[in-house]
Formats: sequence, structure tokens, C-alpha cells
Amino acid sequence: MRRRTQAKGAVWALAALAGVVGVLALTPVAGTLWLLAAFFFGDPYGDERPESYWDVSVDDTPKTPITCDGALAFARARLPAGAQDASCLNAPTSSHTTVIATFRMERGDAGAWLAATYPGAEPQKPCGRSDLVDCGIVLHGKDGAGLAERVRYGVRHLEGGIDLVDLQASAPAR
Repeated sequence: MRRRTQAKGAVWALAALAGVVGVLALTPVAGTLWLLAAFFFGDPYGDERPESYWDVSVDDTPKTPITCDGALAFARARLPAGAQDASCLNAPTSSHTTVIATFRMERGDAGAWLAATYPGAEPQKPCGRSDLVDCGIVLHGKDGAGLAERVRYGVRHLEGGIDLVDLQASAPAR
């Protein structure tokens, strides 16, 4: 009887060893399958931003034209010297005040303007859109001045050495 118990113990030990070896052998396979699925079906961690995240014109909120001086003042900025084709809109909702500013400037000047306007802002990479060369979000505290608490920006290269800059600034409605 003692031999049977020893034999059963040996069988269980071999089964456990086979299970451990099987799991260790399949771990690289499972990891490879997971990476392939992530590559083909999207970001497994949710870090990817949908394309619409950086497009300041996709929502259906009614927009009204406003002066760019006022829009950029709300965004804690000034229209850069040499800016062209500036267009600014107000897109208020019941919960937020939002302004959208779009303008063109010479290629390469956008980065310097953003760095001077929003010192310490960290660009976000990847942007979530292949046409954006620079993007980010600037968060300001609640200072009670009625200015934007959040500014989202994106920069796209256009033909002819021109950059298109999009800003969307928002603050809770007061």
C-alpha cells in the first residue's frame, strides 16, 4: 500500500512539473499573441487618443465668431506676429466656456511661440493623428480670473513652409 501512495505522489509531482514547464513554455507564445493583437487592433493600454480628440472642429456645438484678441486672451495667449488667416470661434455649452482659435504662421515659428506662450508645457507624443507634428495640453489652476483652465493645441505642417496652429481653450461655465 505504501508503494501505491509513493507512486501516486510521483505521478502528481510529474504532473505538476509538466504543468509548470507547460506554463513557462506558453508564456512567450501568449505574450507574442498579445503584442500582435495590440499591433493590429489598437493600443492595449488606452494611451492612444482618437483622431477626433485633436480635431477642434468635430463636435456639433453651435459656434459663433469672436475676435481673436478676445479668444486668445481667454486662452492666456496673444496672436503671434506674422500670424495669417486667424479665425476664432466661441463654442459655449451649459457646463463650459470654450473658444477655438486657428491661424497660420511660418514653419518652425509655432514651436517657439508655444514655448514662449505656455512655458513648461510638455508636448504629447504620440498625438493620435499622423498629420500633427506637435500637440499637447496645458493645464492652468483655478485662479478666478475667468481665463481658460485648459488649453489643447495642435500644429500641422502645410505646403509652402507654413504651419497651421489650432488652439482650444476651455473653462467651467460660471
